[in-house]
Amino acid sequence: MATDEPSCVPTRVDQAKEYLDKHRVMELFNNITSQLIYARPGLSLFLWQLDEPKQFIIDVLERLQKSKATQFDLPCLFDESNIISIFGMLDPTGRGFISHKQYEEGMSQTAETMSEVL
Repeated sequence: MATDEPSCVPTRVDQAKEYLDKHRVMELFNNITSQLIYARPGLSLFLWQLDEPKQFIIDVLERLQKSKATQFDLPCLFDESNIISIFGMLDPTGRGFISHKQYEEGMSQTAETMSEVL
């Protein structure tokens, strides 16, 4: 006789989700995709060239593997141009300085953005 109670046996979908979560696979793919979109390998300002996204992804994975082993030179999308851009948004009048409150807000927004990317 069949029962209406849910089965305690995890389904293949549940197992797959657990695996992806445990190994942070989706975070890795999101990070690689973000880096790919940010770098746009093969893109020229003057003409479109043959993109090399596959080689770029291989290079990113190799850098990640190396940085994981050495705990040095972790890949990052955030660079000095981003700092200048944020500062410019926080200092729209061009005074050359911002308040401590503006600094905290900028750092808070940056941390939120970076956590979404990574």
